[in-house]
Amino acid sequence: MKKEINQKKKDYYKNNPEIYQRHLEICRKWYARNREKDLLKGYIWRMTHKDKLKETTALWREKNREKLRLKAKKDRFFNHKHYLSRSMANYQIEKKEFCEMCDSKEKLNLHHWNYDKPLNVNTLCITCHNIQHTKNFERWHESRLESDKLLEVVA
Repeated sequence: MKKEINQKKKDYYKNNPEIYQRHLEICRKWYARNREKDLLKGYIWRMTHKDKLKETTALWREKNREKLRLKAKKDRFFNHKHYLSRSMANYQIEKKEFCEMCDSKEKLNLHHWNYDKPLNVNTLCITCHNIQHTKNFERWHESRLESDKLLEVVA
């Protein structure tokens, strides 16, 4: 039943491209307004369906072993800056005892604001670190500037 409805929708949009474009525009606007809500909804779903997610991920990895192997090879080649800056920061800057955004003390990571400046890092919990990679908080740019000033003083 659901497949039939989806096929009808596809056929309708295929025959009416201007309606399809309007539909896409509406979806983009909705997502722009509700991005945070949508990200939170996805996070909640992943936390409540860990077993199902593990199962489907394992199946996908099994089917796409060659694709994963090629991607890993490509990543090793192109992301050398990322790995270099990560290892430098781990050895030269100690993690603080708390997240600099939410004051959490669990699952702390070092976050790079710019991989060209490997010592410019902040200590963030895993949640805040993931948020930083999906959304850009303007108020946290100030902390980046502060860490630059600290590095100048230390150097």
